[in-house]
Amino acid sequence: MDGFYLSILPRLVGINDDNNFIILDNFNVRNILAFNENGKARTKIGSYGKEKHQYLFPESLYYQKDSKEYYIYDGDLLRILVFDNNFNFKFNFCIPLFLEQIIVTKEGRIFCYTSGVSNKKGPDKVIYECTREGKIVNKFAKQSKNYCKAGESKGGGIVLKGDNLFVITPYEYEIRKYTLEGRLIKKIERNPPFYIPPIKVKDISILKDFRKRNNYHKSWSHIRQIFSIGENFIGVVYLEPGGPRAFLDIYDINLNIVEENILMPEYVGGPAGIFSDGDFVYLLKKAKLSSKNQIIPPSIEIYKSNVK
Repeated sequence: MDGFYLSILPRLVGINDDNNFIILDNFNVRNILAFNENGKARTKIGSYGKEKHQYLFPESLYYQKDSKEYYIYDGDLLRILVFDNNFNFKFNFCIPLFLEQIIVTKEGRIFCYTSGVSNKKGPDKVIYECTREGKIVNKFAKQSKNYCKAGESKGGGIVLKGDNLFVITPYEYEIRKYTLEGRLIKKIERNPPFYIPPIKVKDISILKDFRKRNNYHKSWSHIRQIFSIGENFIGVVYLEPGGPRAFLDIYDINLNIVEENILMPEYVGGPAGIFSDGDFVYLLKKAKLSSKNQIIPPSIEIYKSNVK
């Protein structure tokens, strides 16, 4: 079928009720594709463009299993598109935020996460709740104390478990647990052996010097993502400074450490290298060049959690 192209760095963002893998790709193509368990492309969700059912830069997708709807955030047009379980377009609405992740509850409440500057005045909150018309009705979770413009980075995120949201930003190893109304229940701050926190910089000249800014980013550990594991656990992935290795820590829903310093076998260079569904964890492996300069396509490794 025409249009079934993947870059070397796609992202696994969902698994629907038909056990299709939903792949979002915005590295150098703009596609959202559904693949079956054999890796065969089934269909596209939406397409590239500016029409009401299209997107220019698909940044995030959330599949709501109860309503069987796909919520897609377009980072260029600043809007969310909604598709039904048969991949048919339903409606869209604009939202005045640059987002990285959306989560939708079974009641239809929409929560949005951003790790950067949310408005022209500077860093504000990182969690926003909006209606299906795009109206912001609540915001909470204060931006990290380590945030600075020179260090702005994608990563961290939110996890929904029951009636609670678990939040972490890229800039500090602090996990916070909130109610859906934004009340802080608990927070923990950790300093694992392979984690180096960022040093906040005030020299704005670094913003205009790519080499200096790149070296600064390589000097600290980026929190890449937080994700759910089964019914009772969450995982946090962070990188060594410079990103040569990624480590996984596992917590229970009361934020007690269960397992830590688990070296990841491979982790893609983005904030969504792992996807989980129930007790299964899916590790996305990016495309590679073989010794014969042939492209080895992206693949998915499946693990079953034994955390108890």
